[in-house]
Amino acid sequence: MVKTKVISVANQKGGVGKSTSVYCIGAGLVMEGKKVLLMDVDPQGDLTKMLGLRKPHELPQTLGNVMNDVIGGIPPNGHTEIRHHPEGFDFVPGNRSLTAEDMTELVGTVQQIKRQIHPKLKIGGVFLTMANETNFRKDVVKSVRESYGRHLPILNAVIPATVRLAEISTADKSIFQHEPKGRAADAYRGLVKETVE
Repeated sequence: MVKTKVISVANQKGGVGKSTSVYCIGAGLVMEGKKVLLMDVDPQGDLTKMLGLRKPHELPQTLGNVMNDVIGGIPPNGHTEIRHHPEGFDFVPGNRSLTAEDMTELVGTVQQIKRQIHPKLKIGGVFLTMANETNFRKDVVKSVRESYGRHLPILNAVIPATVRLAEISTADKSIFQHEPKGRAADAYRGLVKETVE
C-alpha cells in the first residue's frame, strides 16, 4: 500500500504567501521524486491563477463543485477536476464556490477536527514567509519560536521576501524554474526537505 502524506498550508490571514508556498513545496516535492496533488482551497483561486488558469471563477470543474457533488451524493464523473501542470504535479483548481474561515483560531480548528473527525491529525510544523534580512525579522522569528514553540513544531525554514518570489504569481512557474539558484529557491528546498522527513 502506498503511504500518502497530506500537507496543508494554512493561515486565516491573507497575503502571507500561502499559495506561493503551496506551489513551491509541490514543485520541490516533485523534484524529490514524489507524486503530488495540489488542491486550491482558497475561494479567491490564487493558486489556480498562479498555475496558469487566470479565470478560476469561469472553470466548470473545481474543488468546490466536487465537494458539493459529494455532499449531494452525486458520484464522480472521471475526476475531470484534476489538471496536470508542466512541472510534473497534478492539481485541483479552486474558486469562489468554496467558502472561507490568526494562529490561535487555526490551532483551535485543527483541535476540533482532531476531536470530531480525524484523531491522528496533527500540525506538522509552522514556517515563516515574507521575511527580510533585518534585526526585526530575527526578533519576529525568535518571538514565534518562544510563543508557539512549546505547543507547535516551528520549522527551521524561513522563506525570504524577494522580488523573484513575488514575480511567480504571474510567471506560471515555480521559484525552482523562475530563479533556481536564488535565496527563495534555497529556502523552499530546505522547507521541502523538512517536510519529507
